[in-house]
Amino acid sequence: MSAVTQRRRPALVGGIGGVVLLAGAGILALLLPGAVQEGRDYDAAPRCPAPQPEPECRWQGPVTVTDKEYRSGRPGSYHLQLTRGGRAPQWVKMKEGGFGGGDVYEAVDPGDTAAATYWRGGVREVAFGELRQRTEDHPALAYRLPYGGGLALLSVGACLLSAYRHVRRFAGRPPVRNDWRVSIPVASCVLFGVASLVISMYVTDSLTSALAGSAAAGAVILAVALPRAAVQRRRERRPSPAIPVPPQVPYGEVVVPGKVLGDVPYALRGHTHLVAAPGVLASVPGGRPAGRGKYPKPLPGPRAFLPPTLIPLRVRAPRAEDPAGGPKKCHIIECRDGDRQVFLAVDEQATGQVLGALTSRSPAPMP
Repeated sequence: MSAVTQRRRPALVGGIGGVVLLAGAGILALLLPGAVQEGRDYDAAPRCPAPQPEPECRWQGPVTVTDKEYRSGRPGSYHLQLTRGGRAPQWVKMKEGGFGGGDVYEAVDPGDTAAATYWRGGVREVAFGELRQRTEDHPALAYRLPYGGGLALLSVGACLLSAYRHVRRFAGRPPVRNDWRVSIPVASCVLFGVASLVISMYVTDSLTSALAGSAAAGAVILAVALPRAAVQRRRERRPSPAIPVPPQVPYGEVVVPGKVLGDVPYALRGHTHLVAAPGVLASVPGGRPAGRGKYPKPLPGPRAFLPPTLIPLRVRAPRAEDPAGGPKKCHIIECRDGDRQVFLAVDEQATGQVLGALTSRSPAPMP
């Protein structure tokens, strides 16, 4: 993968995250107020003088239940077929669960007479005796899709921007396995978005209850995520355990992916490989591909030889605070050169050979 591609991918993720975040904010700012106002208009609408209903007033009249049906799916849905005054029957999708006394769908049978409330050309409620049940087109439920969808998009956008921020902050540094700086924020945002969407669409029947449900879900997620992040931060500050890697003195000259990191004159920019040989270790700009599964051959060019005063101390896994550079899958060889700390980011498969080259030329063996 070229360096240009590596730079473009995080920028693409950040750009998509910004667009998704703006889309979610736009839905909440532009569509949600209209949906809430529709519910208020319904509550404020006057009763129509029967038998001449008007679109902007509520009219309740008798209807005949001609059929009822449960349609399987995820989730399933409940439908009543209603007819009024000899007109063609129409299917009405009912809101699961009744209010004001019970569930009309479970109580009625084909042939029963119920009372339907009409507003703006649609059936909004169905009553049967003392029972009342809203339909899925009830204005009080219009908030669900813009609220849940807007929060879900905001959460996805926040996930992408969080990942982009982390990639930009630690660009070029050795990748850290299971980096909690990415996994915990992204998982929290995804869970909050999914929870808000599910709560608004399938659990609540008012914007107030949806807000309360989202707040409760956010509190639970934070109660789990913050202690987890604190544990990971404390664990990260502990010294990384040493990885036992036996030194292997190379038989000849080999070129392996690796980079010298630190404030030393032989940590040269653009030197992305190490040349290891018995008693010799140097950094080079790169190497020619040597075939699948093999390390590259050295390119002709300047070599920066590592001095014999460089002493290896231990091998460990990469950490987020390590200097930028190194292969994707690498070990960090901590070294000391006098009073200066030096790191060698080396391909995992070649760590033993680099250690062998170091120990065969260092004045002191690896502790």
